Amino acid sequence: MMILSTLLRGFSPIAPLVIKGYWGVFCAYLLLNASMYAWTPARGATVADSVEKDTIGIAFATISIPFQIARTLSPYLSGLLIRYYGYQPIFLISSALIFSAAIIIYIEVEEKRSVEHFSIREFINGLKPTREEIGFQIFLSIDRASWRFWMPIFNSYLKAYLGFTEDIIGLVNTFRGLASALFIIPAGGLVDKYGWKPVILASEVSGILAVISLIFAKDVITVSIGTSLVGISIAFWNPSFNVAVSYIAPNPSELGRTYARANFYRSIASVPTPTIGGFLFDILPTLPMFWGALGLTLNTLFLWRMYFSNKKKNRS
Repeated sequence: MMILSTLLRGFSPIAPLVIKGYWGVFCAYLLLNASMYAWTPARGATVADSVEKDTIGIAFATISIPFQIARTLSPYLSGLLIRYYGYQPIFLISSALIFSAAIIIYIEVEEKRSVEHFSIREFINGLKPTREEIGFQIFLSIDRASWRFWMPIFNSYLKAYLGFTEDIIGLVNTFRGLASALFIIPAGGLVDKYGWKPVILASEVSGILAVISLIFAKDVITVSIGTSLVGISIAFWNPSFNVAVSYIAPNPSELGRTYARANFYRSIASVPTPTIGGFLFDILPTLPMFWGALGLTLNTLFLWRMYFSNKKKNRS
């Protein structure tokens, strides 16, 4: 699944070069998202099945470091190259790098396979969340829907509304990657020490502050502060989310399906929100971010109640 995911992502930048216009961009997004949703359960299950429970937060944080470093270095560099050479060479370089990653995965990554055979019944049963998952699934769905109000059109917002050029757009996104890289290891340590719930709560609060700051941001400095807060939110989210799923899974053989469910329901819930965000943008460009902040605020209150009610039950 990791190799399949990587191949899908590798073809994504090629699609708009082969298929011109809107449908090329559509196919690129289709391949990119198919890749992401194939990757997440495979990666999560691989890591969770390979380390001890008391170090799993640091493990997920460490495995994210190369990603965060790449996210720090590549946006500004890509923005500069796009400005002077256009999109085509950047897309081709991206595809070449991604395809080389598929070779590394094939050679280096070890795997554990289930003895069970795939069946339609198993697939349908795998979609049913356990009772312990339901509250978590609601939280994930509200979180994803809230981010998707504005995140898919954020770079367009920077270009069309604030007038930023491609290199400046890359620069402010670089601060997001830098903040994630700096905070990801401490976040993993906090998860191992205090558990996933307080850290994922910190992720939501950071997200709220990020979106509110971006609503009022008008120049490179203030937008960079907002994207840095987004990066901090991502840093807190990554280990806490992955550890949460590994604890919620009924047993080790269910890890992959539990990760898949965690992404399935929140993806379904977020399907309409980018379109709604586009309509809101036409009314007022900052409205999508306003609704995103409102959703994250409600979600934080929901998680707060769920966390402390569980603490009371444990005490009793």
